Amino acid sequence: MAVGAATMIILLIGWWANPAFLTWNNLQQIIRSCALIGIAALGTMFITIVGHYFSLSIQQTAMVCAICFTGTLYSDWNLIPAILVTLLLAVILGAIQGYLVGIGANPIILTLGAGVVLYGTAAIVTNNEVVRTGTDVAKWIGTARPLGIPTQTYAF
Repeated sequence: MAVGAATMIILLIGWWANPAFLTWNNLQQIIRSCALIGIAALGTMFITIVGHYFSLSIQQTAMVCAICFTGTLYSDWNLIPAILVTLLLAVILGAIQGYLVGIGANPIILTLGAGVVLYGTAAIVTNNEVVRTGTDVAKWIGTARPLGIPTQTYAF
């Protein structure tokens, strides 16, 4: 009961401070942000539960996978093969780090180092530039709102 009351008070303060706070557009943005964080959290949840470890290279792994996905779509791949190859890359990157931690590497040092390597690789591959696909399917995945709800929410 107290949590619900506190939530209502916070919402009212937010609305009072900025009338755009309690709008449908803002709610969509909040849902989208939560979904993106939730997708990453689901992956790390299994690592934490099983081995009491966590990865500090999630963001860089996601970045490299996004570059892979964008590159495959830019090369005129169909959506499903592009998704499958991107997921395979994510599994491989995670499995390599997991294997090395499993044989005794320090998880904090290893995943921080892996993040640096992945970030550097992404910077070299993209020449430190924004990568765009120019395809409608990628634009739809990133910006569509079927039934008014961002696509990332459905993925989550």
